[in-house]
Amino acid sequence: HGSFHFRMDNAEAIVTYTSEAARVDLNKAPKELLGNLFEVLGAEQKAASNIADRIVGWRTEAKPNVPNDEEALYLASGLAYSPRQAPFAHVNELSLVLGVSPAMVERALPYVTVYSKSADVDVLLAPPEVVAALPDMTPEALNDFLKQRSSLPRDQKAIAAALGPANASATLPDPKAYRV
Repeated sequence: HGSFHFRMDNAEAIVTYTSEAARVDLNKAPKELLGNLFEVLGAEQKAASNIADRIVGWRTEAKPNVPNDEEALYLASGLAYSPRQAPFAHVNELSLVLGVSPAMVERALPYVTVYSKSADVDVLLAPPEVVAALPDMTPEALNDFLKQRSSLPRDQKAIAAALGPANASATLPDPKAYRV
């Protein structure tokens, strides 16, 4: 992550960028991380779990010759479309997922991606809301981690120790995608 600026004729441009690994990947994140994120963003626990189920259902390919329960849910809800049952093409596709309100989509967009291609998140760059969504994260552990995050080395063992039990979904990925 970082920023730079430059001048072009009479205009000055300021560019900021950050790794997509700092966000939760809708196509790769485990259900628990997705559910926790929506709970952090204000959904009740049961609703957050349901949203996570629907996201996983949206991205999971239907099995041939097996009843398609996910498609049946959309049909029963009166929707004129079925879930993609393939990876999300864009984060805005979240607005099509059954049970995700427009307000919740707006709250989630800054914290989700389809470009990191990782089930884990880079906690050294991730917003506090994403770090708070890690499985087994507690408010106390979150506060402690955020206080020391800027002084932590980019070392997996140091990060794991700082996160304690919430370290399972934290990683130091080799970022290949950035948001500018």
